Amino acid sequence: MAGRGGTAEMTVAFKGAEKLQLADIHGVSLIDDVDQKVAYLLFIPILLIGQICAGACGRHCYYWPLLRGGDVMNILNEEQMDIFGFSGVRERVLLLDRQTFTHLIPDECWDGFGNCVYLANAWFVPGGSTGMHHHAGMDIVSVIPRGRILHEGSMGDGCWVAQGQVQLQRDGASGIRHNESNPSAEVQPMMQVWIRPQPPAAEAQYQIIDLAAEGLTCVYGGALFEAAMQVEILQLPAAAHFTFSGDDYLLYIFRGSALLTEGAEQQPVHRGDMIRVSSFTIQAEQELGMMVLQQTLQKNPQNNPQQTRPQPA
Repeated sequence: MAGRGGTAEMTVAFKGAEKLQLADIHGVSLIDDVDQKVAYLLFIPILLIGQICAGACGRHCYYWPLLRGGDVMNILNEEQMDIFGFSGVRERVLLLDRQTFTHLIPDECWDGFGNCVYLANAWFVPGGSTGMHHHAGMDIVSVIPRGRILHEGSMGDGCWVAQGQVQLQRDGASGIRHNESNPSAEVQPMMQVWIRPQPPAAEAQYQIIDLAAEGLTCVYGGALFEAAMQVEILQLPAAAHFTFSGDDYLLYIFRGSALLTEGAEQQPVHRGDMIRVSSFTIQAEQELGMMVLQQTLQKNPQNNPQQTRPQPA
């Protein structure tokens, strides 16, 4: 399917008529036969709905709001994404900034959100690790949904990061070198975002942040330090609710399920859902863990070098 304002070509087959080449799904092709015109009008809505409902397109497709009659929640579930891997890590990447990463980006993967250039749900195989590697020009926020990981590197070497904690790495001007590993015999999950710092930290920093057992904890920007992007973690017990008033949030649910209300629309959301929404209330149906991202300052388009496909850090 073509993107916003684009042109799509598709071939439609139906009983008792010839195949039609539809050059522009926004307009009406020149069709001589009246029956074919009728078939065209009947089949186009069905084709659009089918394209939207298909897992390869999802509700982030441009045409979904048009058919629904206005703005609606955009939701992408990780099950729509292929699994990639390297070393001892497997991952589903839901968001990649196309100005930053240019290699092998799936069509289903959402583009960057402000200064957030990468969001993935990853997991370590038993005994797996990322391997020691270097980062420059990125701040990295890592959430541990359960279990724990062992951190090694130029900062915080030997630290354990466990469920209920978030690891924050800021590369400053010097960059960072590190390895994350799972010494256990169990599969170990980790979800992560990469943020292009604006402004960058004066020097490299490493921090482990303890999350509030219930409510909102800021883990990037906000009250912690000046930044164009703010990242918070919301944790709620079953039946509790929380309201956000503001424009354009990116959410990722890493634990539990909930009912999300935006205006007059309500949608059930679950672990693995990434959602783009404004001014909303979320009510937990199960114990809920959710990352909340919001761009608080305009993105600076400068100093945005292209990189190859990222690896979880």
